[in-house]
Amino acid sequence: MALSSQGKGDAETITIFAFDAKMNFLRFCLLSIFLGSLGELFALEYISFRQNGQTRQAEGRFVLETPDAIVFEGRDGQIHKIDQADLLERKSDELPFTPLPTKEVSLRLQDEFSASKGFNVYKRGNFLVVYNTSQEFAQWFGRLFEKIDGNYTAFWKKQGVPLETHDFPLVAIVLADRADFARYAAWDGVTINDKMNAYYLQTTNRMVMYDISEIETMRRGQTGRATSRSIQEFLRRPDAERNISAVVHETSHQVGFNRGMHARFAPCPLWVCEGLALLHEVPDLSNRDGWTINPKVNTSRLLRLKAFFQRQPADPIRSLILDDKLLKEGQVGTILDNYALAWGLTYYFVAKRPKDFAAYLKRMGEKTMESDDSPEIRIRDFEECFGSDWNKLYADCFAFWQKLSVEL
Repeated sequence: MALSSQGKGDAETITIFAFDAKMNFLRFCLLSIFLGSLGELFALEYISFRQNGQTRQAEGRFVLETPDAIVFEGRDGQIHKIDQADLLERKSDELPFTPLPTKEVSLRLQDEFSASKGFNVYKRGNFLVVYNTSQEFAQWFGRLFEKIDGNYTAFWKKQGVPLETHDFPLVAIVLADRADFARYAAWDGVTINDKMNAYYLQTTNRMVMYDISEIETMRRGQTGRATSRSIQEFLRRPDAERNISAVVHETSHQVGFNRGMHARFAPCPLWVCEGLALLHEVPDLSNRDGWTINPKVNTSRLLRLKAFFQRQPADPIRSLILDDKLLKEGQVGTILDNYALAWGLTYYFVAKRPKDFAAYLKRMGEKTMESDDSPEIRIRDFEECFGSDWNKLYADCFAFWQKLSVEL
């Protein structure tokens, strides 16, 4: 397919979707329990537990239980890892497990985020947007979230990867300023840095961001709040591209995990999850919402990729497929190099080998939390879809990337 180029990409950030490290043990001890389709497979369970010094209740189903902890999926789609010492009460009935209706999730969000503190809940498509910004700002991002969800699904269906309907409504938390964002991230147990303005957390299944335009902060003490005009003014600012990219990136993660592109906590190679989000993150500032679906050259990643390959790295593609740590640990420059490579591979496969890539993505989407993961499995999965001639793949990718133009 023809792929166009757009965007200056004068800044690049690492936008890894947030993992809860406490959940990593699932891949090793989840031997016989499959968190699969949400049918009438489990009786409805009710629990009371301590979290962050407070008592909480949840209804749902047990996914895993060990002598030390439980993993519990709520009817709202959240996954809770609870120490046995913090489990206060448990009981069950004969009702089957089913997801909560969207209206009920909305009511619970209204209870969780008090209106007295300026929060409201806005439904847009499959999203429930919880916000303490202006309604105009929340509606703008509601439109963007809905567009990402619908167009992401349509794009991959056209590529031969039909996706699923949502089991749960997608919750997006839109906070007024960075201070609110930092407090909420601390509650979630997510460590943020100065450049981080959004994250998706697999445990809560929520995307969290703040007013990246800083319109609300600038207007404090003035009459009125954000308007369509002020949002369009933001889209003309030099930092708009980077800020919108981060939000689109995290929303793409949320959509992918909820539409079956990959399953939460399944051993899907990280380059796939990140590569798909990197593919879609490029904004379109000429559009009123700041984004459109058709993949464009991710300029900042392409520049980084070309510089990376000028240094002639040893066997970079195979290394990226085998080792998720290349995207999570080590020097920032090395992580950014491998982010660029994840984008480059994804862009190449979409443009030049779409059928092979569709077969590979379907295979990744079939993995569950109980699926095995090893270097041998990763190589086998990859070679059965793309072949075993790694030198030819390297050469083909390199030639393709060299021909891509950079718009400055």
